[in-house]
Amino acid sequence: MSDNLSSSSSNSEVSIHSNLLSFSNIKTEDNPLAIKAMKTYQADQQVKYLHLQAEIDMLLQQLQSIKQQRLLEKNAQTEDKQKQQNALVSV
Repeated sequence: MSDNLSSSSSNSEVSIHSNLLSFSNIKTEDNPLAIKAMKTYQADQQVKYLHLQAEIDMLLQQLQSIKQQRLLEKNAQTEDKQKQQNALVSV
């Protein structure tokens, strides 16, 4: 059964590769539909890329904010401990 799955899987991979090869041989400059499709595809990919880039920027800002908040909290705790130690020493 697994042999059948692997052979059908490899057959579909070969089919995909042959389809890709046949598409790569198409001259886009001779085919206005292909040019339009590529421009649409490129624009779509650029939009997706820009959205992903914006999301990455937002996540980085959130990460920096969290790091800064944790650092401030850690500094405040350290100051509190020092005050407590100074209060104990002065008693």
